[in-house]
Amino acid sequence: MAITVLLMGVMQSELPGRLEIQPAGGEALTLRELIEALSGDSASSSGILLDEHGNLKPDYVVLINGQNARLLQGAESIVPDGATVIITAPISGG
Repeated sequence: MAITVLLMGVMQSELPGRLEIQPAGGEALTLRELIEALSGDSASSSGILLDEHGNLKPDYVVLINGQNARLLQGAESIVPDGATVIITAPISGG
């Protein structure tokens, strides 16, 4: 199976809004590995979501099968094969 990634908001300007990632050998990925796979050769996408230490930046919400990754293990959260990951920026304004 593949991991489905849905990108919302500004992330769509970097990558298509829906992607499917096929883990090599069917192994589970960490969220960091998934973000790096989305970025490919470009560090720009991973730089939007990850800080210089590889931790999730607070500007984005990442859900793994509906659960907030920050409440799991952050960038080290396991993304199982067949999971749906949603990446969005919180919306605020006045």
